[in-house]
Amino acid sequence: MQPSRSVARRLFQGLLVAGVVLVGVELCLWGVASALQLDWTVDPLPSHRDYQVICPVGDELISLCAEDGLGYERVRPEMFFGTADRPRVVAIGESFVHGYQLEREQAWPARLEQQLGGEVEVLNLGRCGSFASKLVPVVEAAVTIGADVAVLAMGNNEHTMSSFNTKG
Repeated sequence: MQPSRSVARRLFQGLLVAGVVLVGVELCLWGVASALQLDWTVDPLPSHRDYQVICPVGDELISLCAEDGLGYERVRPEMFFGTADRPRVVAIGESFVHGYQLEREQAWPARLEQQLGGEVEVLNLGRCGSFASKLVPVVEAAVTIGADVAVLAMGNNEHTMSSFNTKG
């Protein structure tokens, strides 16, 4: 009976210490933000601005209209045909989909297409720094172009960016 109490006590102490450390880090970040009068608050679900995701360019389509700027939220505009000649997968999400700081060929959508031997077209419609609400037009575009599969990978920016709330 004694060894199990010892293990339970150590587990409780470990969880208590971890909780205190996490609260301490959060308080330090809050203190720095308050002292420097910084507002690190990010609305977890801001409304997206209205923009066209898929634009015609001759017989092809591009995944972001030029008037919105090719650097909008760090996008990689992709050219593809309006009518797919093979099954089409659309990858929608944030920097994990986009492949932040990776070459286009290193991002997982391009690697998936390579793994499938080029028999499936995989479009990378990832946007770095996007919130889920900003990706609504991208999901609508995936429906419009008739994607066979849409892979959604979102929610990380809502989680990470909303924890720095300095407003009371």
